[in-house]
This record gives sequence, C-alpha cells and structure tokens, in this order.
Amino acid sequence: MELYLGVHSQKLRFFTAEGELVPTPEEFALAEQRKVQEAEAQLEQAEALLARYREHFGELPANENGQV
Repeated sequence: MELYLGVHSQKLRFFTAEGELVPTPEEFALAEQRKVQEAEAQLEQAEALLARYREHFGELPANENGQV
C-alpha cells in the first residue's frame, strides 16, 4: 500500500495513492461504532415490524413437517 503524507485540517495525515484520506484509528473506531448502531436500529425496526405483523395476522402456520 502506497501512502503519502499531506495536510488536512491543519494536521499532517496519510493519504492513499488515489488521494483518499486514511482514517486515524480513532476515526475508524467511530465509523465502526456507527455501523453497529445503525445495524442495531435496523434490527429493532425489523423486530417491531414482525411484532405488528404477528398482531395483525397471527403466527405463521406450520407446514406438514411441523416447520414454520
């Protein structure tokens, strides 16, 4: 990986050969934490939607093998 030094927001930072800013470990950790929070929010929304479905339609019927 080729990295280059440059100045970003008055700080010396690494850039890729394509000119993209390389995140610091702290920035990377924050981005990962945001991804986890977004995934948790999506899961909560899906669970709420499933609960509303079950309230409206009831449980899914089992097939002849006893599976839902």
